[in-house]
Amino acid sequence: MPPKKREPKAPSVRSRIEKTLDIAKLEMGWYKGKKGELRPAAKERSKGGLLLLEANETDKSFIHTHNSKYGPIPSYVDLHTFLKRDLKKRNIRTWHFVSLDKNGYVTGYYSLHATKNLVKEILSDNDEVKNLLKKLTLMASVTSAIGGPYTPSQHRRRRELIQRLEKIGLRLHLKPMPGFIFKKGRFVKIRGLKPEPHIPFDFMKEP
Repeated sequence: MPPKKREPKAPSVRSRIEKTLDIAKLEMGWYKGKKGELRPAAKERSKGGLLLLEANETDKSFIHTHNSKYGPIPSYVDLHTFLKRDLKKRNIRTWHFVSLDKNGYVTGYYSLHATKNLVKEILSDNDEVKNLLKKLTLMASVTSAIGGPYTPSQHRRRRELIQRLEKIGLRLHLKPMPGFIFKKGRFVKIRGLKPEPHIPFDFMKEP
C-alpha cells in the first residue's frame, strides 16, 4: 500500500499574526476555539483599537495585537471589555495581548487569565468590585475619547488597577520571544539588561 499523505501542518499562531495585512499599523484580533482553531474577530481595524465581531459559544480565548507605540499592557478599554463583556456575558476567560515591533514581528505575549474566583467576584454584588468596575468604565470612556498614549498618571492608575484585580483572581502570564525580555512595561531586546521577575507563561504553549 502506498504511504498515506501527511496533512500539511497548520501555520503557527505567530506566523498567522505576522503575515496579516498591515499588522504593524492596524490592530487585529482573533477568537480561538477549543481545538486551537482561529477565527478573525475584527469587524473594523484601526491604529488604536478594534470593532469586534460577536464571539461564538465555542470561542475560549481572544488574541489581540498591540503595535510598538502602545506596548503590550491592556488599555482601560481592553480591561473593560474583558471584565464586563467576556466574563459577565461569555465564557472567554483568557486574553492574549501580542506585542509587535515597528515591522510587525512578535516580541512577546502578555496574557490575562480569569480564575474561577475572579469570575465569581465580577458576577457578585460586592460593593468593592462594583466601585472598581465603575472606575474602570469611567477611565475607559475618558481614555477612549482622548486617544493616544497614556499620561504617566494614567499608566500608574492602570498598573494599580491590575494589581487590585490580581488580588481577587486575575493571573498574568508573560512570554518574551527569544532575545527579548519584559522591562518597564514592554518587551525589549536583550542588551545587557536584567529581566524583571514575572509569572512564567505556563498555562498554554502558545496563545
